[in-house]
Amino acid sequence: MLLRLSFYIRAQALYEVAALWVSTAAVGVVFYHVNPAAGYLIIPYVVWNSFAAAFNYMLYRDNKQLPAVEKVEGKKN
Repeated sequence: MLLRLSFYIRAQALYEVAALWVSTAAVGVVFYHVNPAAGYLIIPYVVWNSFAAAFNYMLYRDNKQLPAVEKVEGKKN
């Protein structure tokens, strides 16, 4: 049960970082209309969010399958 929960948490984190990226880009556009310098200052944060989204996606993709539980019969400790 705990393994399935951690899988769903990783999927939730991927959706959350995507929403963060969209909202950051929207803030950058709005800031640019108010003051172009403020809009340009959001660009490094958008780049950082893009890196975080790519990293999160790689973790999600590489750990998508739940690990198999091996059954060992006849083995005593």
